[in-house]
Amino acid sequence: ESNMTKTMEAAVAHEVHYLRTAAEQLKDYLLSKELFWNTGLGIADNGRAYPQLTLGNLLFSEKVVAAAGADPDLVGQVADLKQEWKSAWQKRANREFESRLDAWREYIVYLQQYASADSRDYGTEVRVRTLLELLKDEAPDIDDELLRLLELADRHLRSVWQFGDFVWDDAIAGAFPKGRFWFLYGKPDPQNDD
Repeated sequence: ESNMTKTMEAAVAHEVHYLRTAAEQLKDYLLSKELFWNTGLGIADNGRAYPQLTLGNLLFSEKVVAAAGADPDLVGQVADLKQEWKSAWQKRANREFESRLDAWREYIVYLQQYASADSRDYGTEVRVRTLLELLKDEAPDIDDELLRLLELADRHLRSVWQFGDFVWDDAIAGAFPKGRFWFLYGKPDPQNDD
């Protein structure tokens, strides 16, 4: 068994565990007022912290699990819950989109202000942009102005962009195709501003 297969299995198992817990708590989460919900999962065996429950984080895990074909029943269960709680789901997706967009725009401003900005933390920061991409499909009522602000942030990122390798573990790259998730393939280089 190759290292890549083992890494892939570990990465997918991590997301399956999170998704299963998220699915169990989803109804309570959607009926609450919380945007960020503590799942009680804490730290995984591999030392990685599990994220709080938000729709964005759930969609991220669902994407990895579905792309790996790992647990079709679980993915189906999430789809059923989404249908059952559609209105609450969409409202929460809108709220999270707005919150994540604020965070992402702050990061873009940081890149704009500091030509020497270090892109080492890009792999952590870009998760927010990925969640925005996933949430866009879930929130039909996103304000046009918010979408315009995301577009402006993307335009700035593209102006300092250097295409390169997938920013995270290659084991999950299949869940995030290059066309739609271009911002996961490379990194910003602010000194490269055209």
